[in-house]
Amino acid sequence: MSGTRMAVFALLQWTTLVAFAQGVPANPFPVWITQPDGETKFQARNKGDERRAWKETLDGYTIVRNKSNCTRTDENSCWWEYAVKGPRGELVPSGVPVLPKGSVEEIPFEVRPPKGLRPAK
Repeated sequence: MSGTRMAVFALLQWTTLVAFAQGVPANPFPVWITQPDGETKFQARNKGDERRAWKETLDGYTIVRNKSNCTRTDENSCWWEYAVKGPRGELVPSGVPVLPKGSVEEIPFEVRPPKGLRPAK
C-alpha cells in the first residue's frame, strides 16, 4: 500500500473507533414512576448516557432508589428518594422520598436536597 492509502485507511479506522467511543444520550422523554405504596406517582427524565446515567424529576431534583428500604428482593419494591452526594462524589439516597411534583417546597429547607446533582465521573 502506498503511504497515502495507508494514511487514509488509518484515518478511517480511527474515525470508526471514535464514533463507537461516544455515548448514546438517554431518552429525554418523561416517564411515570410509582412509589411502592402504589399511591405516590411522579414524572422523571433519564439523563446522561450508557456510561453515566441518572434520573431527575421534572423540577430538576436528582433521584435514586434506596436499596436499603426494599420490602422484597426486586427493585420495584425500593423507594425513590432525592439524591445527595456521598463521600466519593457518588449519588446516594437522602432519606427523603420523592413526592409528587410541587411537593418539594413542603420539605424543610434544612433537609431539602440540592437540584441538578450529577454522578461522579
